[in-house]
Amino acid sequence: MNRLTVGELLQDDRGLLGLTHITGQSGFTNDIGFLKVRRYMENETFWDNLDPKTILILSPSNLAALDAASSSIKEKIFDVITSASIPCIVLSQSQTLPDLLIHLSSVCHIPLLASIYDEFLLESRLQRILAEMMDDVIVMHGALVNVNSVGVVIAGESGTGKTKCAIRLAEKGHHWIADDIIQIKKKGRDVLYGRSHERVRDFFEIKDVGIFNVRDFLKEGVINEETVVNIMVKFEKLDDGWEMQGKETFDGVYNIMGVKLPCMNFPTDLSEERSARYIDFVTKKYSYGGRI
Repeated sequence: MNRLTVGELLQDDRGLLGLTHITGQSGFTNDIGFLKVRRYMENETFWDNLDPKTILILSPSNLAALDAASSSIKEKIFDVITSASIPCIVLSQSQTLPDLLIHLSSVCHIPLLASIYDEFLLESRLQRILAEMMDDVIVMHGALVNVNSVGVVIAGESGTGKTKCAIRLAEKGHHWIADDIIQIKKKGRDVLYGRSHERVRDFFEIKDVGIFNVRDFLKEGVINEETVVNIMVKFEKLDDGWEMQGKETFDGVYNIMGVKLPCMNFPTDLSEERSARYIDFVTKKYSYGGRI
């Protein structure tokens, strides 16, 4: 797991977190020790079981209760926060920073952040950012297949045919890995591996039809748990008359955790048969030097 400080967390992700105010910059060197985030829960033992070096999220109702608490209770809570080496505190749905916590931030060197987002969205986004920055893992939507020993992420908006294309490729004998939620992990400096997120493993969804178990449709030998990720195909609205013939290079690159994947854009109106045939063509050419 990579070392991460509060300052490094905030360097590129202020927009994603909806931050409106930040104070306590002297604590930007504080270490974040865990991938998880603690959102305050109303129970008597919460403050007695605060995880060390873990980001703490407080909501407006939490702040109101804290403000109304006795001096002794406030002192106890602040002692717990300090002794647990909380790296930073994030206030949800807040446009201002309360004086009570500004004082704590200043004295104890704990950055205090105010965000326009609610505590649930903040928890989700913070955990996603921490996973990417500390564990080199991201989650993205799409389908994942291995075609001709080349790992392909099939991306695009809902209903563009990603799933049908992936299933068609597997029916042709290529390997199906994941649908809908792909978990991608960076290994080393420039290698990506992808697998299905555990929440949806072995399942796929056809828009407006339903959710199905892939093992009921495909042969066991074409279902794999993981693949290296080499290229990306994106289904997008393109000009009429698009054809694969005559293309000599990929359209561009797609950056995942600093790894640049060659990317090819396909039109959304392709049938699954044609899109599968084109991906078969792209991966064969990629295997011979990365040109198509």
